[in-house]
Amino acid sequence: MILFIIKIRKRTKNGKSVKADILLGLNCYSCKEHINDDPLQEFANRHPNLTQEDRDVFFKQENFRMCTACKRDDTLNEVTKDSKLSNFILKSKKYLYSKKSRFLPLYYIIIYFTFLLLDVFLKEQTRFFFYAYNVALFVYWYIIFKRIDLGYAPDDGK
Repeated sequence: MILFIIKIRKRTKNGKSVKADILLGLNCYSCKEHINDDPLQEFANRHPNLTQEDRDVFFKQENFRMCTACKRDDTLNEVTKDSKLSNFILKSKKYLYSKKSRFLPLYYIIIYFTFLLLDVFLKEQTRFFFYAYNVALFVYWYIIFKRIDLGYAPDDGK
C-alpha cells in the first residue's frame, strides 16, 4: 500500500493531468499521447451554427479516441493470440476513464462493510468473510490508485 502511495505521489508531483483531454478526445486513451486533429474543430465543421449550448453538449460527452499507432497495435493484437488480454486491458482503461466508474469504489466499500459485519457476527462459524473483506479492501484501493494513475502522464518538461 505504501508503494502505491509513493508511486501516485511521484506521478501527481512530476506529471501532468490528462484525464480531461482523454475524455474530450484530445489525447489517446491507450498511450496518453496528444492526437493532432482537434475533435472540437471537427464538431464545429459538422455544425456550422455552433451555439454555446452545442459546445456545452460537446464538453459533456465522452469522446474516447486512439492514436494511429495504438489502433495499429490493437489491430495486430487481434490477429495474434494476445487479443483477449489486450482487449481486456483497453476496455478496463476505457471504463476507468469513463464517468460510469465514479461509483465503482463506492460499491467496493459497501461490499467491504458487508463482509466486515458478516465476519463480526459469524466469527465462530466461518473465516471466509475475514479474507473476503480484506480482498475487497485491496481491490478498492487498487481501483482508486489505478484511476489516479491513469489520469496523469509523465511531464515532458514542455
